[in-house]
Amino acid sequence: DILKRIAARAAFRDITLPVRVGADRRFWLLSAKPVFDNAGVFTGYHGVGADVTEKRLADERIIHLARYDTLTELPNRSSFQEEVDHALADARANGQSAAMLYLNLDQFKSINDTLGHFVGDALLKQVGKRIRSCARSRDIVARLGGDEFAILQYSPDLPAGTMVLARQMIDAFKSP
Repeated sequence: DILKRIAARAAFRDITLPVRVGADRRFWLLSAKPVFDNAGVFTGYHGVGADVTEKRLADERIIHLARYDTLTELPNRSSFQEEVDHALADARANGQSAAMLYLNLDQFKSINDTLGHFVGDALLKQVGKRIRSCARSRDIVARLGGDEFAILQYSPDLPAGTMVLARQMIDAFKSP
């Protein structure tokens, strides 16, 4: 957008640009107006810029926290619901298929109660990793909350592909 405006000698306002400064990624907020001499010849731009990196990174972190589980870094319930809605819409519109698997850890509360939340958190992280390792890259693995996880498979080879994933997950949880 900014390149088009500059080529057209047009003003621009509040454009955020990603900029590399050495090895760092920064964000600059720019606003400027074209400057013309008395003969109407373009001579450049006059404007202001501000480094808004800290605000941008904070905004990105807030968005991330709203969509991902902080413990496992998997999508959360809200994010997963959006993916399910999208998959169902695709299935209806394009005749694609989707499948969902749900996983609930039996007796998880007793782990927190007897061994502590630190151990319970470590277990949940490991569960998330193991599920993710079984799923395909295009599948969505989410932590819905507590000890509940779900996997959304886009265009699975039904029912065989879903059964393969279920078997892989069972096998993944057999090892300590």
